[in-house]
Amino acid sequence: MDPVLPGEVENAAALELVRWWAEIDPAAAIRFAASRPEVHGRSTLSAELWGVWHDRAGRKALAWLDALEPGVVRAQILPTVVSRLAATLPQEALRLAGELSGEPRHSALAALFAAWSAVNPPLAIEHALGLADARERTLTLRQALGGWLERDLDAAVAWARRLPPSPGPDSLDVLPPVTAVLVEKWAARAPADAATFVLKSSDGAGRSRLLRTVAEQWAAADSTAALAFATVAANAADRAVLVRGVVGAVVQSSPPAAAALALTLPADDVGRQALGLVIDHWVAREPAGLATWATSLLATPRANEAIASVVTAWAGADLAAAGQWLNGLPAGDQRDAGCAALVIALAPRQPALAAEWAGRIANPRLRPPPIDASRR
Repeated sequence: MDPVLPGEVENAAALELVRWWAEIDPAAAIRFAASRPEVHGRSTLSAELWGVWHDRAGRKALAWLDALEPGVVRAQILPTVVSRLAATLPQEALRLAGELSGEPRHSALAALFAAWSAVNPPLAIEHALGLADARERTLTLRQALGGWLERDLDAAVAWARRLPPSPGPDSLDVLPPVTAVLVEKWAARAPADAATFVLKSSDGAGRSRLLRTVAEQWAAADSTAALAFATVAANAADRAVLVRGVVGAVVQSSPPAAAALALTLPADDVGRQALGLVIDHWVAREPAGLATWATSLLATPRANEAIASVVTAWAGADLAAAGQWLNGLPAGDQRDAGCAALVIALAPRQPALAAEWAGRIANPRLRPPPIDASRR
């Protein structure tokens, strides 16, 4: 049989001949396909031949596999074997997957647990949790629990609610893998429900990370709704995590949109921190864009309040740039409001500079109380 010719990818004639051979003597054809890839040029041929054999005579194909010695042939067909057995004999498929390593094992496990989840998701999850490797646990849980959530969200959530409580804050298991995957997948489909689930859970380790996961996924779909939910969270710490998660997700793709969101927040610690996060990101990535956007605020309603908030956050990230921008504004209440905010921000640590900026405020109603420039 001639080998694959230069410039060819596969030898069609050789492939046809080996497939015909497999109908007569599948074991011999599979061994030949695995040992002589240069003849036919198809790296997956031995696995394909075993799959056809299994479809035609499953018991004989499995019996041959059981007796097959370790080596090249077995390694080539095992991923296909695991995939074929996943739905009907998942535990046997998992045992066979133990012979694989590296990427072939990860691919086989992903296929196995996706199929297993369609048949018996709780059992698939139980076996996923039993895997020793943390990466493999996460991979298989994503397949098993994620698939269940997509097919029957209510049943998957009801099952999760019956799980034992999460470990306490002193536990080494800082983020129970089932809860982490559940919340990640759930948040993509019903973020408000996922967020409520986390908020009602105990204050265990990993809670903040779960809240960030929900906030980030929700922000990608509807940042306005996500922020509205975040701002009414009863617990101040939860509220801060959710708000930062939403704003932090939006700022990655659109700093102006994130800044606009942050300016809708109350002028409390959470609001100031959210706007500070946006300004810090903007200063580091595109300071010119920040100046352009800040100037656009002059034409908006409640411009004085917006400018004051932005200047306060901007001064903490880049005082020189904030001052330069203020100096470039036309005289008037908007400039005075920005100067007043800068005075208040500078007063505790740089009273002399604060007093200097206070002197630039024309409207006495907007000027903060006198600054003692002698304080250090």
